Amino acid sequence: MSEYIYSEEELSSLVSHRLIPQLQERSVLLLTGPLGAGKTSLVKELLKQVGVEDIITSPTYSYVNRYSSQSYENIYHFDLYRLNSEEEFFMNGFDEMFRAQKSLVIVEWPKVIESYLQSKNVVSCELSYLIDCLEKRKIKIS
Repeated sequence: MSEYIYSEEELSSLVSHRLIPQLQERSVLLLTGPLGAGKTSLVKELLKQVGVEDIITSPTYSYVNRYSSQSYENIYHFDLYRLNSEEEFFMNGFDEMFRAQKSLVIVEWPKVIESYLQSKNVVSCELSYLIDCLEKRKIKIS
């Protein structure tokens, strides 16, 4: 596990030097942390760097947004904050998106599907605030 402290200005460098290299052999990225810790900001920067040209928004109400780029045929960005159960995840067919070839799956709030994810090769990012410096965030990547 690696831990980094960064500001908004340092996010681009953190994504390109620390996060993207971790994803080269993995296709599932899990993001955890409290509301407002920077999960969606991290996703926006990551998708920009892998070549997504669309407007990137949080899928809070739709559960999932789909993008594509030259690097990844399919990029699925999930926000499972409002999902009530793993059963609801399967009933919506979301598990099929984890099987797509040449894809990157990003999951905010993955706890509800924790048991399903145990069989996946994942990169986990835990984001948090710094109590003594609200302009900076801490990220643990494993």
